[in-house]
Amino acid sequence: MLNKIKNIVDRAINSNNPVKFKATIDSLKHSMSGKWAKNTEKDKTIDSLVKVQDTLSCRAVVGEGDFTRCPETGDLRNVYGYDEMNIGDKNDDHISVKSQSSTFVKFNYSLREYKSMAFNADPRKIVIESASEPSVFKITSKQATEKEEVLIRVSTKSIRTDIFAKLTVCVYKELLIEDAKYYGIAQTGNLSSRPSSLNPSLIVEEANKYLKYEVVNIEKISPIEHVDVNFDLNKNGVIDYYNDGNSPEIDAIYKRLLEVKAEAKSIVLIKDKINDVWRTKKSVRRGDTTIALTSSSAYLDLSETFIISKPNGDSTEIFRITSRNGKQLTIDTDASKEGNQGFKNNHPKIVGNDLLSHCVKSKSHTIAGLAANFARKTPALLVGATEGDISQLLSHELSHGLDLDDVNNAGNIMHYTKMTPNAKAPFTYKGQRTVITGTSTNTGKTQNQWRSTNRNPKKQ
Repeated sequence: MLNKIKNIVDRAINSNNPVKFKATIDSLKHSMSGKWAKNTEKDKTIDSLVKVQDTLSCRAVVGEGDFTRCPETGDLRNVYGYDEMNIGDKNDDHISVKSQSSTFVKFNYSLREYKSMAFNADPRKIVIESASEPSVFKITSKQATEKEEVLIRVSTKSIRTDIFAKLTVCVYKELLIEDAKYYGIAQTGNLSSRPSSLNPSLIVEEANKYLKYEVVNIEKISPIEHVDVNFDLNKNGVIDYYNDGNSPEIDAIYKRLLEVKAEAKSIVLIKDKINDVWRTKKSVRRGDTTIALTSSSAYLDLSETFIISKPNGDSTEIFRITSRNGKQLTIDTDASKEGNQGFKNNHPKIVGNDLLSHCVKSKSHTIAGLAANFARKTPALLVGATEGDISQLLSHELSHGLDLDDVNNAGNIMHYTKMTPNAKAPFTYKGQRTVITGTSTNTGKTQNQWRSTNRNPKKQ
């Protein structure tokens, strides 16, 4: 009899059909209850059958329920952040939510053999409620907290409880940026250098689409105030940022902004561009294949093309960097010839004179923005012509001020040059590989952007 039962069970298992297996088990249990009423092996056999039934039933349930994001607009929307993490793993999704606030998620499921399910989370911290649309659930943070993670488990009710879906809720205290001032910088006496007066409401609306993921919110931006600054000290018509930390043109802008009471949360718009500049430590002679800089070469991207010239562009020569060591560059001016070709002209260095000293600049890019610094109370400087450009740059440079690093992921707001942000992952919980600022050079580190965001920057 035992062998007969075993054969029936084996065939049912091999069918991998939970419905068929359940019917087989029910039939066997009913049969055994009469024929084996006094058989001591009955209970063990039934227990064994129940365990196998549970296993097969789990196969039917696992993967049949998964969390997904709600739309970005509407009443039942993804109010803060949603990170799918690893595509294909339905149990590692994370959402962000403001402390003592709510967001919405979808939960798509098919219970098959089971008639009920339950959401399980610490009720002191998280409340889960059905929303007005099918499969949409409202998740509310109950407690005031700076930073906390709460796991939601979805389980079924059967012979045993089977967990078949998980979601991690990341609760953060919101950083609220209230009444940010908006300034436009122009060279004194040059009205054509004034940036356009962009719509501050549109900037706020677009920027918050990204910043909500890290639970940061700009409440509003005031209308633009134009500020004249005598920044063009080397007379080349643009702003120059020197990488050795001594940037008199940038310093002139910040000094003027402090005079008009600008803060780190303020928004500062520049019309044209900011040059990325490296000073030479000494004069570069005709025929030289090396350049000594006053600052580290780590911030130069070796994939780019560079120029050396006077600030106004006179005596320009183009070169590529073939290697670097600390502050020393080895260069080549003609890749078509064998070996490193040197410069054809002299490029003098005159100490303390940026007007006449030749310097190194990237030919491939200019700086689109400089980071906000809450410790120094200096705002982000942004270069852009549209509300969309400025909203992305603002999100990027403001987040630098909140301790986030550049990354080499073009879909992420913190991309080191030109981001094309993925609306579904502008900032992520999943660790991003960080790079040296402004370059594609990996630091060897990763950063969880949600966790790393400093939501108390004034305490720095």
